[in-house]
Amino acid sequence: MPSINVKKINELKFDTSFSVPENKLNALFKGASFTTETNKLYIYVENNKIFGELGDKNRHNSDNFQCMLTDTFEGSPLSKVIPINFETFRLINFNKTANIHFSINIALGVIKIVLTKNNTALTYIVSALIS
Repeated sequence: MPSINVKKINELKFDTSFSVPENKLNALFKGASFTTETNKLYIYVENNKIFGELGDKNRHNSDNFQCMLTDTFEGSPLSKVIPINFETFRLINFNKTANIHFSINIALGVIKIVLTKNNTALTYIVSALIS
């Protein structure tokens, strides 16, 4: 298991950041019931909105589900699609989270997810899949 350097993580610069309401994540998780043959979540920008798409762009004839996650973001628009292992994403407990904030470093393929529950902030670092 690689050692994690918290100082380096805190020094990372993120190109794009956005918040996602819990109901939008719930829609994404419900959509997963239609895309049972994939474990990939693609995050991308279209028309200045952040979308999440469940599917597998490397397989033909696979089911896809997409939904808008938010219509606002800070920083640069994503210059490419960011693929994430959806099982890793699913393991994060988003339940009853008032504020879910995502930050993406495009060059390194690193996503920082900060959940705020009451007076506690939980930070998850997720590595994007190589596309």
